[in-house]
Amino acid sequence: MSGLADTLGAMEAFDRLDRDQLEWLAEAGSIVEVEGGETLFEPGPHEHDALWILLEGEIIVARLIGGREIEAGRSSKPGAWAGAPPGATDMMYELTARVARPSKVFRIPRPAVDEMMRRGFPITHHFLMGVTAGTRNTEALIRQQEKLESLGKLAAGLAHEINNPAAAARRASSDLRRALQHLAGAPPAGCDAATLAEIAREVLERGGREELTTLERDEREQELSEWLGDAGAPAPWELGALFSDAGADVAWLESVARRVPGDALGATLAWVGASLEATRLLDDVEQSLGHITDLVQSMKAYTYMDQTPVQLVELRDSIGETLTILRHKLAGIEVEQDYAPGLPQIEAYGSELNQVWTNLLDNAADALGGDGRISIRARRDRDDVVVEVTDDGPGIPEEIVSRIFDAFFTTKDVGQGMGLGLEITHRIVRRHGGDISVTSRPGETRFTVRLPVRLPAGLVEA
Repeated sequence: MSGLADTLGAMEAFDRLDRDQLEWLAEAGSIVEVEGGETLFEPGPHEHDALWILLEGEIIVARLIGGREIEAGRSSKPGAWAGAPPGATDMMYELTARVARPSKVFRIPRPAVDEMMRRGFPITHHFLMGVTAGTRNTEALIRQQEKLESLGKLAAGLAHEINNPAAAARRASSDLRRALQHLAGAPPAGCDAATLAEIAREVLERGGREELTTLERDEREQELSEWLGDAGAPAPWELGALFSDAGADVAWLESVARRVPGDALGATLAWVGASLEATRLLDDVEQSLGHITDLVQSMKAYTYMDQTPVQLVELRDSIGETLTILRHKLAGIEVEQDYAPGLPQIEAYGSELNQVWTNLLDNAADALGGDGRISIRARRDRDDVVVEVTDDGPGIPEEIVSRIFDAFFTTKDVGQGMGLGLEITHRIVRRHGGDISVTSRPGETRFTVRLPVRLPAGLVEA
């Protein structure tokens, strides 16, 4: 075992052990050769059965969070370790260790690890520092993963919201091309350009100003279509719908017939219908592009792009921007907003504050499953503002309410979250010098966020 003792003594974890301690350690453990991809241990009691020291190869340590495995680190440096270090308790860390390629590891059984502690081997400090650093790095990695997942959800939702008006604009522009090609041709024979322009202007100015019921609209459309068919107009049902939407009636069509030669009436009405369609399609394109512009502006406001970290934030706008970004997630859910008069602007890290509303509303939407009501209320309370987000979902079981803001705690099914959304929310609120609490019962879960109107001096960053 002399060669193994020398190998162990060259490693940072054991470089302070004397020769007798190294010889004892070499006798207490065993060398294990492991095939690539083989697991050393999985989450559970076996995680603490032994301490595994890498001699050759590559070792990977991962953590199981919300049913997902997040790689916490990998190393090919001899002396890298995983498992139960000296001083470890039976606490479950939900860690997995495996080797990335054929490797040689030194396995120290748990009783031997405990014996090292009892004998006072000078290694405990090294392992405790490793546990601390590893935990910190893992949590930072997982928080970053959660932020990326949140960003991915927002991006997917925004893409969905943009896709609909973009597709509508594309369809409208394609139809507009056909309408313009019709208008670009020669005017109907027997009808001069001035008369055509006058007729088109008349119907465009009518603008569908009449308020009709659905039944009245259907009757008007049928009446117009029948008249147009009798007049020899092409596609009378399509033209009838166009003229009906524009507010035209049979009396107006008859006035057109008196100004246009009979053999040119059908072609004239088709040309005027193309003018109506082109105008309607232009309106559709404008509305669709306007919707896209509004979404982009909302996203820019949501992220506080190109602004200083601390801003004066209008709560109504901040929450409204978040609702716009989450519109796809809130489909089918009734959202009620109530802002007290005279609600002040507050000093806040704007993009972080929007993350608070995002997490609370996203959780409420998940609890409702696409059907229910979310109530948002904001008021002033002396030097604070109080925002309440309430949903009428099934509620949070009483026995877990106290853990709802704990890191990695989640009530969602495996694979639907890592349990960091509310922990991040809690941390952001506390960063603002505020407080967040929750009360829940079936039919009413209320998150209450209390924020100071002005950030405490010590919390404002340059």
